[in-house]
Amino acid sequence: MSKQTDRVFNITVSVFALTLTGVIGTTMWTGHIGAPVDHWLATIRQWMGVTPTQVVPSGTGGSPAVHPQGPGLPRGQGTVQPLANATPGLTGTKRPAQSAVAGDLRSKPVFHAMNNTPFVHVDAAGTDVSAADLQRVQGLLNTFQIVNRLSTWLQMNLNENVQIEVARSPADYAQALDNLGVSAGDAKRYSLDTGGFTQGTTVVIPLYQNQTQADLANTLGHEMTHVYFNANVGTFPSWMNEGTAVTDGMQFQSMTENPVEYAGYAQQMAESVIQSAANGTLIPLAGSESVVLAGQAPYDLELQDWLAMKDLILRKGYGSLTNYFYRLSLGESQTVAFANTFGVTETAFNTQLTQLLKQSAMAQDRGVLLTVSFPASYQGSVQLLQHGQQIWYGFRVHPGTLRWTVLPTGKLQGVVGSVDTLVDANAPDPDTLYIDLDPTHALTYQGQLVANSGFAIDYHNGMYSFINGWVTGANGKSAYLDTPQLFGIQIAGLTHVGQATPLQSLLTPLFL
Repeated sequence: MSKQTDRVFNITVSVFALTLTGVIGTTMWTGHIGAPVDHWLATIRQWMGVTPTQVVPSGTGGSPAVHPQGPGLPRGQGTVQPLANATPGLTGTKRPAQSAVAGDLRSKPVFHAMNNTPFVHVDAAGTDVSAADLQRVQGLLNTFQIVNRLSTWLQMNLNENVQIEVARSPADYAQALDNLGVSAGDAKRYSLDTGGFTQGTTVVIPLYQNQTQADLANTLGHEMTHVYFNANVGTFPSWMNEGTAVTDGMQFQSMTENPVEYAGYAQQMAESVIQSAANGTLIPLAGSESVVLAGQAPYDLELQDWLAMKDLILRKGYGSLTNYFYRLSLGESQTVAFANTFGVTETAFNTQLTQLLKQSAMAQDRGVLLTVSFPASYQGSVQLLQHGQQIWYGFRVHPGTLRWTVLPTGKLQGVVGSVDTLVDANAPDPDTLYIDLDPTHALTYQGQLVANSGFAIDYHNGMYSFINGWVTGANGKSAYLDTPQLFGIQIAGLTHVGQATPLQSLLTPLFL
C-alpha cells in the first residue's frame, strides 16, 4: 500500500519515525508474518524501489528476520512554517545591508559567539505534560549543547526569545498549532504525521512522535536550525534551508546513537534518492517551498536536499554558508552569491550532484568486513547467508571480537575452523545478508523460548548497512530491535571492502 504525501520529508518523516521507534525498536512481540520458518531462515521480499512514502507488505513465505514494515524509513523531523513577513517557502527577515562593496568578504564582521541558551525556554503545550517530559527535552538541549553548537556551526546568535512547546498528545499538538494560526484541517493532519513544527521562533515538539533520544535530538537540531535562520537570514533557496536543517538534525542524532545503527539509518534514507537518479525521475533541487508542497516527486525531496548540502559542506566547509549569507546581506542575488561562494553555479552543482547519485547507483559489490563481539555466555555457531545467494555458511564462534569478510559470492574469509554449508530452499533475497544465531543452549527472550534469532544487513548500491535484529519465539511471534545488540552479541562494525563508494562520505557524520 502507499501513502500520498503533500509535505514530503519534514512531514512524512515522523510517520516513519513511529514505524521505526514504535515497531522495529520495540520489545513487544508482534504477530508472525509469512510462512513458518525453521532454524535456517528463509528470505524475504525485496526492498529495492520502496520510497519513503510507501509501505510495502512483506512477501509471502518470507522470513521474520526483517520487520515487515521495512528498513530505511526516515526518522521524525519537523515542518517549518515561514514568518508572516517572509517570502512563501523561505524563512526569516532580511538583515540590513552592510556598507561594503558587494562580493567583498574582507568587510565581513568577525563572528563572536555568545551563550544563546538563556533565550530558549521549554514549556508545556498541555496539562498532561509532566515535569519529566520537559526535563527530557531540556536535558537533551543541555547534554549535547544543541543551542550553542548550532550557533557556532551557523555563526549566528539569537536576538529574541525562543519558545519550545512540548506536546504529549495529538490533541495538545493540534491545539498548539491552532494557536499559531494553522488551519484546523492542517493542524489535525499535522498532529498525525509530523515530528515537529517551527513558526518564527516558536517550536512545537510532539513527544509521542519522538520516542527515542535519537529521534528527539534529531528533531531539536532540525527545528532549532530553522529558528536560527528565521531570526537571522533573509530569503534563500528552500533546498539549502531544509538540507541544512536535516544535516544538523542528523549530526545530533549521530551523537546519541550507536555508530552502526546510525550508519544503517543514513544509508537507507539515501536509497530512494539514488534510485530516482538511476531511473531518471530525480527532479532539480527545489528553490521554492511550493515545489516541495506539490508532493509530486517519487521520493522525499528533503533527502535530496540533505545530500546536496552535505556535498557542499564537504567541498567548501560548513563555514562557507556564512559567506553565502553575508553576500546576500550585501545585496548579491541568490544566483550570484551561490556562484561566488561555492565556485559553481547552482545549475552546474545540481548536474554534478545528479551525476554523483547516478555513479552511486552503479557502485559494485565488493563484499563487507563484519566485526562482531561475542560474550563468554554465548556458546554455539553462527550461519551467514549473503544477499542474492542460497548457500548458508556456518561455523563455531568463541568469545571475543571476531572479524570475517563476506564476499559477494557468499564465501567467507577470516573464519577460524571448519565451515559447513547448507543450501537454502527459498529464492535468493537480493537485498539482505542474514546472520543467524545457532546456540548450543536454549535462549529466552522476555520469558519466551527462542526459536531463531539474528541480525539482518541491508545491501544496496555497493553498500551494506545494519537493518535490525530479530527474535522469533516458539510461539511464532517475532520481535524486532533497532540496535545491533542481541543476547550480548554486538555488531561492532560494517566495513565495505575495497574503494569507498561515491556516496559514503556524504552519509558519514561531520567532524564539527
